[in-house]
Amino acid sequence: MRAKQIFLFFISVILLTSCSVKKTIVPVTSNFTADIRIEYEDFQCEGNIEFINVSDFTVNITSPETINGLKIDVNADKIDVEYKGLNCTNLYDFSAISIFLNTIKSIDFTSKFEYDNGKIEFDDCEIYIDENGFIKSIEFDEEDLKIFFSSQRSIN
Repeated sequence: MRAKQIFLFFISVILLTSCSVKKTIVPVTSNFTADIRIEYEDFQCEGNIEFINVSDFTVNITSPETINGLKIDVNADKIDVEYKGLNCTNLYDFSAISIFLNTIKSIDFTSKFEYDNGKIEFDDCEIYIDENGFIKSIEFDEEDLKIFFSSQRSIN
C-alpha cells in the first residue's frame, strides 16, 4: 500500500510540473497586417497597421472621428505624419509610436523566446503572443501605453 501511495505522489508531481513547462516560439514580426487599438494614458484610438519590418511600417488611424485619417509612416527610422493634407516629415519622438519603435528595435526577434501562457517579459514591457506567433499586445507599464493587435494576417 505504501509503494502505491509513493507511486501516485510521483505521478501527481510529474503531471503538475509538466503543466507549467515553458514553450519556445519565434514571434511574427514582419510582413503582417493587423487591426490595432492604442491606449496611451487617458487617450484611446483604433486603426490598422501594415508592418513590413521594424524600418518600414504604416499606421492608419480610423477612430476617434477627430483624428480619422491620420497616417503615420515609419521608413528607415524616420516618422512622417499626414492628416487631411498636412504633412510633418522627419519626426522621431512621436510619443507612442517612438516608444513602440524603440522597443521593437531593441528586441532580437530572430531568437526564440520562452513564454509562459503567451507572455514574454522584458525590462520595460510585456509582449503577449498567440500560438501562431502573432503579437496580441504590447504593454508598457511605465509609460502607461498598451497596444493591442487583432485580426493579424501575413502578407508577402
